[in-house]
Amino acid sequence: GQPKDCDDGNPCTTDSCGVDGCEYVAGDVASCVLWEAQLTGFISGPPTLTSDDTVYVAANMLTAISSSDGSVLWESTDVVDCTSPSPSISLDGESLYIGDVDSEGKARLSSVATTNGTLKWEYPVGVGDKCKPGPNDPCRIPSIPTCTDSAVYIATQSAGVYAVSFDGKSYWHQGQALGIGRSAVVSSNTGNFYIGLYSGEEK
Repeated sequence: GQPKDCDDGNPCTTDSCGVDGCEYVAGDVASCVLWEAQLTGFISGPPTLTSDDTVYVAANMLTAISSSDGSVLWESTDVVDCTSPSPSISLDGESLYIGDVDSEGKARLSSVATTNGTLKWEYPVGVGDKCKPGPNDPCRIPSIPTCTDSAVYIATQSAGVYAVSFDGKSYWHQGQALGIGRSAVVSSNTGNFYIGLYSGEEK
């Protein structure tokens, strides 16, 4: 019979037909890079890709990038110190939600327009004197906000979980959820929420 065509069309692999069928060996990574975007700061989380193929990245500044050629569409001058590793996007695709700090170093949840990166509203996080601006602020949001059809849910470093409305108002605050670290809130279709906590024990 005719030899099997093993070419999968991927320029990043070397394709060959072996005894057991097709074999794919990874090629040179450099030859597979379609584009690179030079950003300011360290990228600690995965990019967020929307239905219109725009890539959103949380570096020092929240940044929008074209997935077709890597050109920077905008860099938000309103969100310049991201604490969340990645933004989440609203169900209508018009807003991004991300944890960051304001000009005074205070933790907040920011809602940003996907079109140009301007700040739509901010929700200051914290109760009383529990928050202490700085890298170890328990009120910082070190995880990706969770967006559902009813609210935005944020988990702070060690100051509980918050439910925030789509216009930046507080629904509720669960202050007993401490030792959260970088765990995000996971919602279920039954209305329950799940989050990982650190108990202080080595397990």
